[in-house]
Amino acid sequence: MKLITKVIGMSAIFLFALIVSGSGQTNSTVLEKKFTHYMVQLDADWDSGALRIKKDGKCKNENHKGCLLFHRNHEGYITFYLKSKPKLETCDTANEVISLIEVATTGTEDPAKGDYSGRRDKWVKENAFETINLQTGVVFPVPPMTPSTRVTLKNLNSQTFEEMGDKQFWYRVTVKSCSDPSSTITTDPRGDNEGKNKN
Repeated sequence: MKLITKVIGMSAIFLFALIVSGSGQTNSTVLEKKFTHYMVQLDADWDSGALRIKKDGKCKNENHKGCLLFHRNHEGYITFYLKSKPKLETCDTANEVISLIEVATTGTEDPAKGDYSGRRDKWVKENAFETINLQTGVVFPVPPMTPSTRVTLKNLNSQTFEEMGDKQFWYRVTVKSCSDPSSTITTDPRGDNEGKNKN
């Protein structure tokens, strides 16, 4: 009787170990999804009228400050924050805020400059920035968002590489003075999306 009890007990332990092991394998599969999160610091120099990006750029071609490369099969996030106020604040407590972020799908690589005058290609909404207004290019602010010192955008980077190839986008960030909202400065770097594999 003791032997049977011992065997049953050992079997239960073995079965529990299999369940835990299987669960671990399932969780590890979920965690295999890859992400890239860029932290982009913005330094507003009002005396010279320049909005400087403290982020070494790395693109597929023509690297420059602020250039962002999202590798194949990586979803992405971009967090813009002001050097003067790195935590999330509004004009209630800050002297300056990020008031506008726009995205363009056409432009030049060298110098990096987007064309924000026309309508954007639809891939940028379907496969990159879901909140974008294709007519204006605005991705921030989108209600209920308000101008702030820290903004995070999600980049799906989901176009099928075999069918659509790499995609370029340009982003223009505008910072405004809280004491004089009409006083603004901008910066205009570029990004590359490598998309995802078909299978």
